[in-house]
Amino acid sequence: MLINKEEHMAKDLLFVSRRTAKQPSIWGVIPIFSLILLTLFIISRINYLMFHTLAELFAILVAWSLFGILWNTKDLIENKALVFIGIAFLFVGGIDLAHTLAYSGMGIFELERGANPATQLWILARYMQSISLLLFPFFFFRQINPYRVVAVFSFITLAGLLSILYWEIFPACYIDGIGLTAFKKASEYIICAILVIALMILRQKKADLDSQVYRYIVLSIILTICAEIAFTFYVSVYGLSNLIGHFFKIVSFYCIYRALIRSGLTQPQSILFNQLEQSEAQFRAMFEEHSAVMLLIDPLTGRIINANKAAEQYYGYSLKQLLEMKIHQLNRLSPEQVAQQMQQAVTRKTTRFEFQHVLADGKTRDVEAHSAPIMIKDQMLLLSIISDITENKKLQAQLTQAQKMESVGRLAGGVAHDFNNMLGVILGNTELAMLRTDEDHDLYSDLKEIQTAAKRSADITKQLLAFARKEIISPRQLDLNDTVGNMLNMLRRLIGEDIDLVWLPARQLWPVKMDPSQIDQILANLCVNARDAIDGIGKITIETGRKTFDEEYCRQHSGFIPGDYVLLAASDNGCGMDKHTLDNLFEPFFTTKELGKGTGLGLATVYGIVKQNNGFINVYSEPGQGSTFNIYLSRLVDDNYVATAVPERETAAGGTETILLVEDEPAILRMTRMMLERKGYAVIPAATPAEAVEKGKIHSGAIDLLMTDVVMPGMNGRDLAGKIIALYPGIRLLFMSGYTANVIAHHGVLDDGVAFIQKPFSMTDMTAKVRELLDMVSDKKQG
Repeated sequence: MLINKEEHMAKDLLFVSRRTAKQPSIWGVIPIFSLILLTLFIISRINYLMFHTLAELFAILVAWSLFGILWNTKDLIENKALVFIGIAFLFVGGIDLAHTLAYSGMGIFELERGANPATQLWILARYMQSISLLLFPFFFFRQINPYRVVAVFSFITLAGLLSILYWEIFPACYIDGIGLTAFKKASEYIICAILVIALMILRQKKADLDSQVYRYIVLSIILTICAEIAFTFYVSVYGLSNLIGHFFKIVSFYCIYRALIRSGLTQPQSILFNQLEQSEAQFRAMFEEHSAVMLLIDPLTGRIINANKAAEQYYGYSLKQLLEMKIHQLNRLSPEQVAQQMQQAVTRKTTRFEFQHVLADGKTRDVEAHSAPIMIKDQMLLLSIISDITENKKLQAQLTQAQKMESVGRLAGGVAHDFNNMLGVILGNTELAMLRTDEDHDLYSDLKEIQTAAKRSADITKQLLAFARKEIISPRQLDLNDTVGNMLNMLRRLIGEDIDLVWLPARQLWPVKMDPSQIDQILANLCVNARDAIDGIGKITIETGRKTFDEEYCRQHSGFIPGDYVLLAASDNGCGMDKHTLDNLFEPFFTTKELGKGTGLGLATVYGIVKQNNGFINVYSEPGQGSTFNIYLSRLVDDNYVATAVPERETAAGGTETILLVEDEPAILRMTRMMLERKGYAVIPAATPAEAVEKGKIHSGAIDLLMTDVVMPGMNGRDLAGKIIALYPGIRLLFMSGYTANVIAHHGVLDDGVAFIQKPFSMTDMTAKVRELLDMVSDKKQG
């Protein structure tokens, strides 16, 4: 059972009695109980009838109290054997009362019948008591109908009373002047035998009983056996053996009181049976130790009643902090929306929800919550099991995007082919009409406009086919440097004189296999978009390079594929793009240009060509900071090439130096920190330049390297470096960015010769660069 703080207090109050009940030893009760027995002995010597009546009334009171407690808690008790024994003792107590009233001198029965009816009633009561104790273990955790049990005992009791008091067919048990009959003695021995069997069965069920309860029940049965043996020796109902037998009975019923009544009054019924207590411990352990995040919530107030260890680890709050919070403090929804969702969970209209939860560090995660109402101490609560689905959502979005692009591609391909046929007819007939028309005729200029529009439509159709990857191509081995170099003049005319085009080819470039016209389309589209993003004078940089991605790197970077690639990068210093534009960048017909100034197919065409050639694209851009398109094209490997596509590289050495790492993207900050720490470096992470300066001021030791992003809100990397150098004059600097080094230098952020690494970078490349810088001569001045 899961309980909150208030329930803990209530449970503590209930269990205080359990602890205090166990502290006093039975030996501490002996003097008091011995005094009571001595008093009863003195009373027996003065007035035996009074002694007998008091002794029997004590046993009757215990029996009926046992019934009262167990009957009124029958709906709360899981082990129905308790209800059975309570009902049995109700009737045993009733027969014992009849036995007490049947004694000579009580004035209830006819005197001439002597002591026989009282003795017969005694035997009837003991038979019922012993058989009930024998059956008691067989009802452990079994379902019974208590009303049927009452009916059965009522029938047996009525039949026994009628056979003794009315029909007088019950065998005689005592004859005045002679004493006990053979039937009475035999019955006592049979009752003892039944109780011994009951002890043996009870021992087999020992694990199901609380140890204290078990000991008292066993002691009660043993004392009952002793009493029955004592009752086989008396001749007179006022004899000493009769007196001893009643003493044993008093102690026996006191043990019943200790086992079931005192425990039941001072402790929860659940502790009477170890299985219930163990069950509670098991369920609590399942809740607290389970790896899934679990919250127990009050749907009326939204307060978090309980949380497990997984929740503490996931949210980053301690249990004490969580118990002081309401669920809407973790949820991105408003309190009203959260209350509405909880109401749906309570009514079971909805049991699965998707939310965005905020962690202690401020990060937002997508979560799936399975919530269901549960009753705890008559209070309706919600048990919510939380699962993080952030990565699943990203993968789902990528899959949806890929499926959407594929569907649009199929549609575009089909439409383009049909449209090409119609355009062929239009262009052919227009050209024929122009041949038959004088150039000075007014109709000729109209035909010329039709021809121009048809050719523009044909270009759009060609873009659609490229996007759909259905354009007829002739791939061949290319040196990308030669192909791009041959396009430069055309590209310069395309972008205009106000924009500087910089060409930076890499040496020893790997070959690729592509249709050269596709390279033309890629660069033309990228340069046109860059030109439109530049307001006035600007710069476009085209670069090539080699890049290798291993499996470990690709596991950490979604969309990357292991292998060797030729890099074609196009960068500009234009207006840049916001997140919404980046998210929809390759959507067909998506454009930020004015109506009539863009089809929205340029970048979609680039995407289609790259995918057709088993490559991929990464884009880096921020508003006001320009854009960089990195296109990775698969390296062409000759048939005779034997080595692996991704050659094994020597792992860069690590170190123990201290590095101040500054990155405003949380995922990159976390990943880079993990890479550096894995190599043994001490890392001081900072999510903002201001945080980096503050941590630099309070750090007590040396900082050997500042590794910072270049473009960050509030302060760029160069300005941050100036502040950190003022604090640590000998510190080395390593700048990182998704933009190329040339674009960053054009912004004036980096000076020539300053160490720079371009994102994305592998662990090997990054740690090699870090080690190279740290191994430089210490007095070398850093840019």
